[in-house]
Amino acid sequence: MPYKYQIFMWKVIHNVVPVKVRIFKHMNVVDQHCVLCNLHQVEDLDHMLLHCPFSQTFWQTFFPHHFSSFMQHSTILSWIHSWQDKEDDISIQKIQTSIHLASCIMHFIWKHRCRIFFSNITLNHNYVIHQVRSYIAYHHLGHTYHNHHISLRDNISLTLTWKPPPLQFLKINIDASFNYNSLLVGIGIITRTSTGAYVMGRGTVRRAINVQQAEAWALLESMQLAASNGWTHVIFETDNLSNSTVLQQQSTLSHWQSMPLLKKCMNICNINPVWSCVFVHKSCNKTADALAKKSRKLNVCGE
Repeated sequence: MPYKYQIFMWKVIHNVVPVKVRIFKHMNVVDQHCVLCNLHQVEDLDHMLLHCPFSQTFWQTFFPHHFSSFMQHSTILSWIHSWQDKEDDISIQKIQTSIHLASCIMHFIWKHRCRIFFSNITLNHNYVIHQVRSYIAYHHLGHTYHNHHISLRDNISLTLTWKPPPLQFLKINIDASFNYNSLLVGIGIITRTSTGAYVMGRGTVRRAINVQQAEAWALLESMQLAASNGWTHVIFETDNLSNSTVLQQQSTLSHWQSMPLLKKCMNICNINPVWSCVFVHKSCNKTADALAKKSRKLNVCGE
C-alpha cells in the first residue's frame, strides 16, 4: 500500500495519532468530544476509527458481510491484531487487499476529521465515500459489487487497458479534443456496462478558452447525460488528472475558467452518492478520444 498509509497505520498501532485524548495528556484541552458525531463521546482512536457512527457508515458500506465481526472488537488495536489470524474474516494470509482498503478508509476518516476541526467544513459522508470509491478504481483494487456492496478478490490487477466496471455499474469514458486556433472543442462520451457492452455514445462540440476548460465541459456533459437518463451507479473515467482530483477532494484548486463548470459537476455528484470520477491513463481512454477528435473535425453533435 502507499507509504503514507503505512506511516498512518504505524501511528495507529503505537497510539500516537494526535486525537483529543492524547493531546489532553500534554496540554489542557477543554473540549475532548468527538467532532464526527453528536454523542458527546470522548475522541480517542477506538471511538474515532471504529465505534463512531460516522466511521461505522464506511465499514458497513465497504465491508457489509464483515461489519458485525468488526464491531465485536473493543479497541482498534485488537482488530488490527486479528488480521494475523488465518481464521478471521479479514486476514493478511487470505485477502491482503482488504487490509489495504481498511487502512485507506481509516486514513480518509482521519483526514476528514482534520478538515472538519481545522477548516470548519460541514460533515459529509458522501465526500468520504466518493474518495474511497475513487481510490479503489484508480488503484485497480480487484473488486466486484454484489447488491451494491464491495467484496475484494485476492489479487490486484494493474494493466493499462480499459477495464469494465463492477456489476450493476455503468462506466462512462470521456475526453475532449481542443483546437487552439478555432477554440473549438470536440467532446466524446462512451457508456458501457460491466460486460463491456456498449450502451450509449455522444459526440458534441463546444467553445473553450483552454484545454482545462475543454475537459471540464466534457465532464459536465457526461454527468448531465447520466443524470438525464437516471443512472445511479456510474463511474466516470477521464485522462485529466486535475479535474478528477478536484471532484474527488471537492476542492476549488483549479483554473478559474474551469471552476464554474466543475462546481456544477460537484453539485450533480453530491446528489448521486454512488457516482465516482477517476483518472485513467490515455491508453484506457482511446475510444472516447477518437470520438472527441471526430466530433471536432466533422462538427458532429448527437448520440
